[in-house]
Order: sequence, then structure tokens, then C-alpha cells
Amino acid sequence: DFSCDTRLNKVLDDPKRQNYVLFPGENSIRIDQKETCNKLQEKWKKEGKLPTFIIIDGTWANAKKMLRLNPKLKELPFISFVPSEKSNFRIRRQPMDLCYSTIETTHYLLSLFEKDNPSNKLDSLLVAFDYMVEMQIEYEKRNREKRLQEKESK
Repeated sequence: DFSCDTRLNKVLDDPKRQNYVLFPGENSIRIDQKETCNKLQEKWKKEGKLPTFIIIDGTWANAKKMLRLNPKLKELPFISFVPSEKSNFRIRRQPMDLCYSTIETTHYLLSLFEKDNPSNKLDSLLVAFDYMVEMQIEYEKRNREKRLQEKESK
């Protein structure tokens, strides 16, 4: 429950911001559709609003719970996108093939506004993410081998 979080409430209550929650759903605005994205950008510019995206970091079950426990977040417009390729987050099961990790989601969202954030600068996010995934897979592999050796030596 973030209802008492001073920093978040300051952002949510700022009239100079247009806040969104990044979360899929029937009523979410598909920000990956070029026409929709362009219309939103025109609206922000016309109204002098700073677009602010609230990205919930957690498992899908935890994210749903956070939304349920935070009425201020539930009242905001939701945005979403449909990824064109599968997530590289291979160390945890996703509920569906095209679900992204928080880092991949952040990268994608920022890349929609390339003129402000050239994608080559953003790609370091994914390089670090891919490295973390590979290291975790290697760690799990070594851990399995170690347990197997310990079991065999008994």
C-alpha cells in the first residue's frame, strides 16, 4: 500500500504530469501503436504535460495485488504494449510467452521516444540484463552440478 508514500503522492498529485500505469488490460491504451503514441505525444505537448509512467516491479501476482491495494494507481489510465519478440528473461517462468521483465519493459517504453533517448544509449540496459540472465543460468548450472557431486560422494 503506497497511499502514504510522500514521493509517489507528490508525483501523482502534480498537475504538470500526465500519469499512466504500465499494465495490460482491456481498457489499457496500446502505446505500441504508432498512431496512438503520436496522438499521446501531441496531447502532452499541447497541454504542457510531462508523461510519467509508473512501472510496477514484481511478479504478475504481486503487481495485481499492488494495484488492488492502491486505489490512486487503479484510477490512472493504463498503458500497455504487445512485444514483437519473446522475452530473454529465461530464469523465471512468465504467465505468457510475450511477457517482459521490468528492465525489458522499461527499455521498450523509453525506446518509443527515441528522439529524447537514442536507443543506442538505452541498449546498455539490455546488455546488462542479458549478462545478468546468463550469469544466473551459469550459477544454477554450477549449483546443480555441486549438489549432484555431493550426493554421489555420500
